Amino acid sequence: MFHLNNALGTEKYNLWKTHLISRAAENQRYVFSVNNADKNQGCPTIAIDPNGIILEEINSDKVIVKNIIVDLEKVKNEHINQQRTDLLEIIEKKKI
Repeated sequence: MFHLNNALGTEKYNLWKTHLISRAAENQRYVFSVNNADKNQGCPTIAIDPNGIILEEINSDKVIVKNIIVDLEKVKNEHINQQRTDLLEIIEKKKI
């Protein structure tokens, strides 16, 4: 998942970071969030693996480029496959 942001205001930095880690872990996907280069970032520029582990975090007023190697074997569908198909079926029948 790619998340582009232009958030300023350091008071919510840790909250945003926590949300991004949760999104990676609950969806079992890599999350790459990119914010602007500013010392008052309100959201980190961060790369997180599907287990919620931070691979790289940048909080700088300078433009920085990082190369990150990802292991696609870590991407899973265990949580997505646990969706409630009975509810989906009910919703689809109501649309008819």
